[in-house]
Amino acid sequence: MGIGYSIWDILEKYEEIKNIADFAAESFANAKRPLRIAVDEPYWRYKNIQHEEAEDIKKSNDCFLKQSIEDKYPGTNPIEKNTLYVLLNILLRGVQLVFVFDGPGRPPKNGRQAFDAEKEQTLLLRELLDKLGVTCWNAPGEAEAECARMQMLGLVDAVWTEEADAFMFGADVVIKFHYDAPRRKSKDCFKVYDLDQIQDIEPCLSHESFLLHSILTGKDERFMDLKNIGKDEFLAAAKEQLGISLWTTTPSSILEWRDKLVAHLKTCGINFTLPRRFPSYQKVNECRSPLVSSYPTLIDAFSGTWVKDIDEEALQKLLIEKFLFGAKDYVKWIVHLSVVRNLMSEFTKESIESRDGNSAQKPSSECYKLKLASSSPKSSKTPSLLNATFLVAAATTLDLAAWAEEDNKHAAKKYTIPERSTVGTLRCLLEQAEIAAGESSRAQPAPANSRKRQQSPKLGAEARPSRASKNPKGKAPIRKSIRDFFQPQPPVPQRPEASPIASLVKAKAAEGPKQVETSSRQATLNMNLTKSHASNPSSRSTAGMSKLQENARAISNSGKWTRDVSPSLGPSRTP
Repeated sequence: MGIGYSIWDILEKYEEIKNIADFAAESFANAKRPLRIAVDEPYWRYKNIQHEEAEDIKKSNDCFLKQSIEDKYPGTNPIEKNTLYVLLNILLRGVQLVFVFDGPGRPPKNGRQAFDAEKEQTLLLRELLDKLGVTCWNAPGEAEAECARMQMLGLVDAVWTEEADAFMFGADVVIKFHYDAPRRKSKDCFKVYDLDQIQDIEPCLSHESFLLHSILTGKDERFMDLKNIGKDEFLAAAKEQLGISLWTTTPSSILEWRDKLVAHLKTCGINFTLPRRFPSYQKVNECRSPLVSSYPTLIDAFSGTWVKDIDEEALQKLLIEKFLFGAKDYVKWIVHLSVVRNLMSEFTKESIESRDGNSAQKPSSECYKLKLASSSPKSSKTPSLLNATFLVAAATTLDLAAWAEEDNKHAAKKYTIPERSTVGTLRCLLEQAEIAAGESSRAQPAPANSRKRQQSPKLGAEARPSRASKNPKGKAPIRKSIRDFFQPQPPVPQRPEASPIASLVKAKAAEGPKQVETSSRQATLNMNLTKSHASNPSSRSTAGMSKLQENARAISNSGKWTRDVSPSLGPSRTP
């Protein structure tokens, strides 16, 4: 909007250089959802490559492409391609973006083309964002005003723009690019300006003060002679609450405010006569009430899911024709992005919104066979990121092998699609996927031929296994107590009116003398064991074990019980 960069000179000492992954991880930890940022699209476009520079690059690339691939594809698109790589780097860190475009109600700006001309330049970027599943939004007026309104409604967490007017329109958190070197954007960090924290140090820097700064530094282009007012004079006026009084002015009180400003400037040593119609109430009102979408419109558009389905075939065609993507680039960026999006969807329980409005079938993260690495990505200096390998074929529906074979015809170095690839993203997403995969595996029933030891169930008379049904390769089940060796078959009913032995004899009278003798002997051993523990609970278990071993051998040798009950230190035969 033409505020100028002096305002950033004031805010520079309050900026924070934050790691993108750490900022995103905080959102997952606190809000249980991804970090959401509204992007001022004109700002991103102008901070990449100017239109004239882009045309020169495209012409030079056309000559190379005609020789290399016989003029099959047009030249690269530097503005959109640079935006693409910056965008993918941020999306891989679990951030959700919405690109907000200027609308027809945008007021004229110095150095900016007409709205219709700029709209033509954004067609390719809009198509790219749509194919990537990134949300695009058309503002009725200025994009930064629409972004600020979205943050005020809680739909996004921050506004990514270079325009400090976003604070005037109501934004509380503004993000800017951070440069590691001149003209080289940082891949890991950005600058964050939190107005709440700034006001804790400098209370005069409120939303109303940014309106004051806009008026004093040439928002009304008819009064550019006020550019002599520097940051010191602006801060002095803000401390006198001239910004708050300007915000509350009416058509009848605007001249009264003007007189207060003239009196204050005289105290600062600035003596000049202001035009009688300064400031324009219309301009002040445009700043206080910018043209933005209505509350119901924004709520209806962004209260649902932010995740869109990706049409891989359409995206592949666009990336090849417009950005000269190969199979290697697709695996490095798009396949990795698909995995991260799936992890985010499972973390937040969001569903994929397909283009026809139906729920798209999306593979579970379990099919990726994720394996977490013990270290973070080499290029990262934050513990919020972690590496993990996954199956490439499970993350895409394209025939990458055929694509790579076609690329190898024109490449000096051959490329083969790997079976597994390494993706670096938020640690919380990967660990959550690992926990979910573990719970799912535990919930599934064990296979019939599993070699895992299981506790032996209590065998009934009809379910008693025979030696003929043994699995020679299996292992004996683990017995948790000594009494499991002598569990009666079937259990002996406990009757208070008679002794256990008498009850057992009475119940088994019709089964034959041999079975009665065996069951009685088992019941006697059980009763003796119980009395021994009750009378002397501190007796050593080793003595009791030797006693039981002798009795067990006697029962086994009599031939009355076919189960092998001899205890062993290691794995024994399957009963």
